[in-house]
Amino acid sequence: MKDCPTPNPFRFSTCVINSARLAFMAALTLTGSGLSIQAATVIDDHFSGNSGGTPANWSSLGGGTVVESTTTVTFTDTTSFGTGILSSSSYNPQSTTTTMVADLTGFSGTGEQQAFVSMVSDTFNYFHAVIRNTGAVHAYSDLGGGFVDHSLGTITGYSGGAVQMTVTMDGDSFSIQTDVGSFDTGDTLYSNTTLGFSSLAGMGTSVSPALIALGGDSKATFDRIVVSTEPIPEPSSLALITIGLFLGTTRRQR
Repeated sequence: MKDCPTPNPFRFSTCVINSARLAFMAALTLTGSGLSIQAATVIDDHFSGNSGGTPANWSSLGGGTVVESTTTVTFTDTTSFGTGILSSSSYNPQSTTTTMVADLTGFSGTGEQQAFVSMVSDTFNYFHAVIRNTGAVHAYSDLGGGFVDHSLGTITGYSGGAVQMTVTMDGDSFSIQTDVGSFDTGDTLYSNTTLGFSSLAGMGTSVSPALIALGGDSKATFDRIVVSTEPIPEPSSLALITIGLFLGTTRRQR
């Protein structure tokens, strides 16, 4: 950003005004594009512990079997109530954007099978992003008002093989994307679904990631999950960045 000539003390010059506009646009870019120094990785697990059971830093869920082997973890659900793992890492989902990227290597059971990428509260309220071996994508939730199932569409050409799911959630909306079939819900307001809530307030201030398989003979294998959070900029933060950039511009004119 080039220096402006010494301004008239009683009037902003066009150069100063344009510099202020550029500063404001820079603030929008810095805060709106996800470039935040406060972004944090909650977990990045390749399941390489080869423990033969539940991976380190996770606890088992449900009544089926959990087997970590080489660089994968496999859930076999024989109960029809779900089998999976819950991370020991927790974070506050309020005023943040959560991104969960899970690599599912595929299903190997029989019948209809489901895999969940989930956010679970310390009171066991939950949001599940669900993929079925048929390609159907759903969101399941219970934030205190009871179980709700919302259908989101079908992944073109998917029949149970490897797929990467990216689930993004913030205070009032979510999205689910897959690398197979270019499936993308787009940014979806909770209030525009049948999930029965409009914000994540019902999740409280402490949630943990989870991976789950569900089905009468469901067998799902994952080989990685990465969960990261990034604060949503407050309007006051945006204003401070703008002022700081503007002052830095005007100081060089003196």
